[in-house]
Amino acid sequence: MLFDVALEHALSNVHGALEMAGLKLVAFPHINDHQRLTVVHHGPKVMRFAFTDVAACGLNDGEEPRAVLLGHDFRRWVSLLRASHQPATMAGQITGLDAVMEALENGVILDRVLVDRDHDTTALRALCEAAKVPVEEGSANDLWRMSADGAQVALALVGRTQNETLEDVMAAGGCVWLFDGVEYSTNLGFAIRTAEVSGADAVVLNVNKTHEERRTIRRASMRADRFIPVIYTTTPDVLRAAKANGFRIVAAEDVGTKGPWDEDLTGNILLVVGAEREGVSPEVLEAADAVVKLPMDGFVPSYNLQVAVSVLAVEALRQRQSLGN
Repeated sequence: MLFDVALEHALSNVHGALEMAGLKLVAFPHINDHQRLTVVHHGPKVMRFAFTDVAACGLNDGEEPRAVLLGHDFRRWVSLLRASHQPATMAGQITGLDAVMEALENGVILDRVLVDRDHDTTALRALCEAAKVPVEEGSANDLWRMSADGAQVALALVGRTQNETLEDVMAAGGCVWLFDGVEYSTNLGFAIRTAEVSGADAVVLNVNKTHEERRTIRRASMRADRFIPVIYTTTPDVLRAAKANGFRIVAAEDVGTKGPWDEDLTGNILLVVGAEREGVSPEVLEAADAVVKLPMDGFVPSYNLQVAVSVLAVEALRQRQSLGN
């Protein structure tokens, strides 16, 4: 039995997750190219395989696949498929130099590409420039830590748009953080890092910061603002935008009556944590749809900011992942 695999058709639909999910995909990561099949033709756009055992395909009688990936071809494409199935509010990755270049060549929309500064990525950079995709450099260790698939020369991010205004951020929806009245720049950087790594869509700050203070925040966040919008605004503006775009506002404060795991943290949501001493401002508490409390059983009056943000961030991520959004 012969199968023609039109790879360019699959790639052209990678960015549209629902379309890709409609393709019949048969994967053989455990079969090498000399077992049970023969590669009759291997071109840049089409692969033709001859199967000697139809039962090995995992298909019903008379059923034909739309795409067949085998061995190294499966591993090369799996990052594209993973990215295509990411929820709209979560960032996805395409990992590996070849996979990123193929995505660009086939019109997949990428938000940003990260490259190892010690490798020659001239060809990839040219593709990014033509597609107007921003390129960030990092060390091999940086990419290893960021990659979902271990050490890589290049990574591409999808599903993480760098909106530049409060209006665009709130119109896009998802999980947005407000660090209400938090002044200490290093604490803000740590909190932004936690928000980014837990899959948030944006961070909003309602404090005024000098250029030097913003540099401190950026360094403390491990330059997380490369991957998540950080918007400076005022409290009235963020509350107005949240309500106008159908966001639920959930604040963490001692006056809360239930834990974050007892509150719905999915959908379009503005998560609010205040400064350690002052807490969430009365203006925000009055506008909040729900107030949660982190349980404590000691004599110190509160957790530090990083603990509060981390607990709420992980719980929000857990809930969103359990619902696939």
